[in-house]
Parts: sequence; C-alpha cells; structure tokens
Amino acid sequence: MGLASLRRSKLHVGDRSFGWYVTDGENGRSWGPILVVTSDDHRFSVLYPEGQGDPAYLVVMGRDFPGLADAGGPWIRVRCPQFEGREADPGDFVRRLIAWCLDPDKPIVRVDDRGRTLGPS
Repeated sequence: MGLASLRRSKLHVGDRSFGWYVTDGENGRSWGPILVVTSDDHRFSVLYPEGQGDPAYLVVMGRDFPGLADAGGPWIRVRCPQFEGREADPGDFVRRLIAWCLDPDKPIVRVDDRGRTLGPS
C-alpha cells in the first residue's frame, strides 16, 4: 500500500498540529506495523514499531526532540514508556507519546534495533 493511500489522522498537542498514520513498512521494507507521527512543520518526526514488548523504543527522525542534541541526524532509537490503551483510543495514545517525546525532563536511553541499551547519550 503506498503512503498516499494510507489513512492519516490529525491532532493538536499544545499549540502544534501533528499528523499520524500506521503503515506496514517504509520505502518498500516490511517491518510490521509502524506508527508514524510528524508535526506539520516536519521538525518533529518519530516512528513507533507496533507490537513491541517491554521495554519499548521509538525511532527519532526529526530534529525536534528535547534532550537529544544530535536529533535529526542518522536514526536514533530511544527507550520509551509502555503506553496503555493503544487499541482502545489511538488518538489519546498518540497524544501521550508526543507529550513524552517533547518533555525536556524525560530520561534518554539509546537502544539498538532490538531495544538493547547502547549506553548513555
């Protein structure tokens, strides 16, 4: 399924607008379902692989990610909380994920593509 044909949703967090959708892969790759969240100005962008166990992680794609000075460069994976209720209220899940990402006081733990800790950032 091409990205243009995917169902996209919009929401507001604070004074910013964000778009999000779930895809089965990016650029022809099949990684399983991935939640993609991007701000309207494209400075904030993260990928959240669905169906993760504990601990969960996300991939930082955009340069707006407080606490990561090198955000926006090559893919950076960071551990994130397990948010409950993804299936019951996806919009609320996305809001909580964005709020956590934009919190300047969140802990930053870099991980590899399997969620294993890489060391301090």
